[in-house]
Amino acid sequence: MHDFELKGGNPHCFLTNQQQIHDVNNLCGSTTKCCILGFNPTFTLGQFYVTFMTFHHPVFVNKATGQHLLVPGPGMIHTSRETADYEYLARKTRQHSKVKGIKAWSTDGGATFLEGLRTEPAFQMLSIHLRCEGHLLENTKKKLTSLGVKSANRSTILQSIYGTEKESEGGRIHFGDLVDCLSEEDFDATLALFKSEWNSLKIEGTGEESAKFSA
Repeated sequence: MHDFELKGGNPHCFLTNQQQIHDVNNLCGSTTKCCILGFNPTFTLGQFYVTFMTFHHPVFVNKATGQHLLVPGPGMIHTSRETADYEYLARKTRQHSKVKGIKAWSTDGGATFLEGLRTEPAFQMLSIHLRCEGHLLENTKKKLTSLGVKSANRSTILQSIYGTEKESEGGRIHFGDLVDCLSEEDFDATLALFKSEWNSLKIEGTGEESAKFSA
């Protein structure tokens, strides 16, 4: 534990070690390397929360999957999920790592999360915020279910958005689709191709034409 703070009746503990601090500064704040710094809150550990940073280390590769290992970074133990909690996490990350700017970071998109982190210059300026793909995937599944799209058609739509992964002798291979577009123009063109197909799949499951997919 590197720091403890009691503010407004809410305790905060900042957890890290020197290697994690070094990695955040050199891998997530470097001008030559860009590891996306992910923020991952937990919700079921008791009457408190634990939020840890994670990133894929560029040096270590899992031989089974061919993917870079996901390693833990600094974290925080807290009892609420207010803007002040995440402001504390951002402030302590900057103070201990001396990082001037995180190049890219991801969250679940929670408003208080974003407001708290963006109080620090390290998460402003040229810093890029990304939505966690896992949370986006779950949100899309729930929306398709609420629209009455059949299970098989849901899978087809999800694969066209998020791509698919298949096993091979060299590990898992990702076959990309909409989320893997490399430019805005490519994204718009790919989306236009999928929209009519998605609408047909929805109508097939519900018989309704009132709700159609739109960008």
